[in-house]
Amino acid sequence: MIEFSNLSISSPNLLWPAGQPSGYNFNKGVLMPKLKTKSSVKKRFSRTGSGKIKFKPAGKRHGMSKRTNKFIRNTKRSSIMSPGDSALIDHMLPYNK
Repeated sequence: MIEFSNLSISSPNLLWPAGQPSGYNFNKGVLMPKLKTKSSVKKRFSRTGSGKIKFKPAGKRHGMSKRTNKFIRNTKRSSIMSPGDSALIDHMLPYNK
């Protein structure tokens, strides 16, 4: 129940006819703002089951004829990012922990 001076309202529809405002939950009160995930980061990186960051190596978009067979073979598989570099990416993926 929300009370404004002498006004007592038990239903959120009476207070907000168009629905609840964003950032407010009638049952819980004011909520924390949501964090945005960086769009470019979510396309390039993913997490493993243990929480490490996985990525695909660069250099495989075009020009494969000039690359060595060893380079092409080694860039096929995903790699695990080092802990120092993953700290830079970690805050850009707030909900993917």
